[in-house]
Amino acid sequence: MARYGTEHKEATRRRIVETAGRRLKRDSIDGSGIATLMADAGLTNGAFYAHFRSKDDLVASVVEEELRLQAAWVDALLPGRAGVEQLVRALTFPPSTATTPSRAAHRPRCLTRSAGPTS
Repeated sequence: MARYGTEHKEATRRRIVETAGRRLKRDSIDGSGIATLMADAGLTNGAFYAHFRSKDDLVASVVEEELRLQAAWVDALLPGRAGVEQLVRALTFPPSTATTPSRAAHRPRCLTRSAGPTS
């Protein structure tokens, strides 16, 4: 069995969390099986259990990462009224209707909706 270093393991775990986050937003928790989540990440089902105890553990990691991203984005807002305006613009203008590439680029991933069906 191959042994991987800490950096490789952390990168693999990040890749699983990021790809699972996109799939879970699109298809929901119940609509996303481990096999699908791992295929999205380009990994085998066996690799899943090297990084997570269960699907619930993965979901908790995805939620934790999304909350971390949201907190970092809010912390980076400009102070005062300018920050409120920045937040409103990010929430009001979807990336596809942004007037400049920079506006779309400054929209945090945590505030973007997946292209999948809405409920």
